[in-house]
Amino acid sequence: EGEGDGGAKEDHALKYWYNTVAKDSPVKGFASCGTTMWAGVERYMWIDLTAGPISYGPHTSGDGLISEFSVPHLDNFQVYGHQDHSTGSHPYSFVQEYLAEVVAIVGKTCDTLIEPSLHHFPVPLVKNLKLHLVHVTNDPNVRTKHADAYGYMDGMPACEPWETIKRELGDKGRRITMQGQTLTYNRSVVQLNDCKFCLAAYAAAMRSHTSTVLRGTLKTQVHEYLDSKELHTQLLTFLDNDRLGFAADLGVTGWSSSTIDEGSASYREDWTVPVFVFDLKEDNLVLLDRFHQAVSFPEMVLAVQTETVAAAVDFTCTDEMVTMNPSDASRPTLAALMQTVWGVAPTHEHFSGKSNKTETSYLWSTSRTPFGPFSPSSKLTFAIIDAAKRNMVYSALNASIAHVSRVMEQYAKFGKNIEQVLLPGEHMHFVRRWNVLKFKMSRTGTYLSLLNFNTALFYARSMRHDVKAIQNAVLRAGQFVHSYVGCLHDEKPSILSFLVYLFAGSSLVIMAYVLVHSLLARTRKAQFKKKL
Repeated sequence: EGEGDGGAKEDHALKYWYNTVAKDSPVKGFASCGTTMWAGVERYMWIDLTAGPISYGPHTSGDGLISEFSVPHLDNFQVYGHQDHSTGSHPYSFVQEYLAEVVAIVGKTCDTLIEPSLHHFPVPLVKNLKLHLVHVTNDPNVRTKHADAYGYMDGMPACEPWETIKRELGDKGRRITMQGQTLTYNRSVVQLNDCKFCLAAYAAAMRSHTSTVLRGTLKTQVHEYLDSKELHTQLLTFLDNDRLGFAADLGVTGWSSSTIDEGSASYREDWTVPVFVFDLKEDNLVLLDRFHQAVSFPEMVLAVQTETVAAAVDFTCTDEMVTMNPSDASRPTLAALMQTVWGVAPTHEHFSGKSNKTETSYLWSTSRTPFGPFSPSSKLTFAIIDAAKRNMVYSALNASIAHVSRVMEQYAKFGKNIEQVLLPGEHMHFVRRWNVLKFKMSRTGTYLSLLNFNTALFYARSMRHDVKAIQNAVLRAGQFVHSYVGCLHDEKPSILSFLVYLFAGSSLVIMAYVLVHSLLARTRKAQFKKKL
């Protein structure tokens, strides 16, 4: 897409950018925002420094605005005609400034795509992962049905968010699973009016917001929305109560309690993640927390879509309002699922170690990404897939490091270090295991840098055996460490202790007096004999 701008008589500047929809399937009711950068499904990316500039970001308030100066545009640093160097300026100074801007945007790109932050931590490695769609609808022509073990049912109604998830993750999750993992899909269709627990949760989460708008005259409007936290709490309460049989009514097999112990924080044998999509056949706009179509939670994903026409959101792109499609929650549902299961942070969020808080920048939000309001694409780029796999390796590595740290600090409260409690026979075994542990940690970092996540995960997981051996050696050494009870100095002595100290002092004074008196008597006696 291009746009010409008039310049000088002899020059004509061309302003152009790229359209994301050209590569991806168009989304109905979505006003596409142009882009000057691109990230591919394969491992490549590019930035066109001669395209644009494009400004986009929050409309009324918010962080992360991308202005026309956020990306170094080549035309802003070109030198034309004869330059006067008497003031000290030189064309090379423009080159230095341009290179500094290029280095800055490369650094921001690395923070966003190459080494992104985590949405939450830890991210467990699940051996058998099951994604279960719970398609809740109030369509009178649909009745509650459960698919078989292979995810098939007769008269299966269409659900675009579910098709998008399966398309992007691949058959059996081949694009995102690690070696040894299995991912299965299953689904259920639930009639909202026939599900009393669904109705109860939906009614409890319904809220209303009143706002005054100016449309010729001041008018008061009431907007209904769903409180995502309340909806999540209600559904989780019903699912965890086995006596209600809510999970069986939804067809969600394998649901376990939401309580997560320390051992399952980095690894789980089985995990069923329900994806609730409330598909409402009504014309009113209903969102989660007034602004979102899907929200991520640690145990599930909540999404809502209605048959409303395109609605404007509080974001602008090239001075035009950005719109969303309330009838298709595919992108936000996929994004929320990536957050819940794999801990992938939104493309526009990055944790800054300098400020110790999450910073927002929509620099790469116009490229291929399911996050944010600017891109119509639901494609999972290499950066998102790599982040999902990297997070699982980080979690396994952190679990072993945290465990061995607790073991090493076990005797610190007794004023002892590990070298003082180990027996001579155990010391050599401990050193060998410790060196193997450091070697595996180093190999994990090496294969992470090579983007070989399966091998990196192998070394990170195998560290558990060395940690266990170190723990056993430390526990055996602890058999010879005994505690005892001792009396420390009391800052406020009792009367008894005062009398004891007084008696001891008096005794010492008397003994000293007797000794001195005896010496003096002997001396006087010797002197008296000498005089005689």
